Amino acid sequence: MSLLTRAYILEKYGPRMTLAQLAQLLLMSEGTIRNQISAET
Repeated sequence: MSLLTRAYILEKYGPRMTLAQLAQLLLMSEGTIRNQISAET
């Protein structure tokens, strides 16, 4: 996820968002998002 995408989501939805909400917004599964988060750290 690019920095601009993260900034847009933060501005529009605020800093507190569950993985389920993020998955619904990005049309991805929660598992995919978890994998991407762990791969970036």
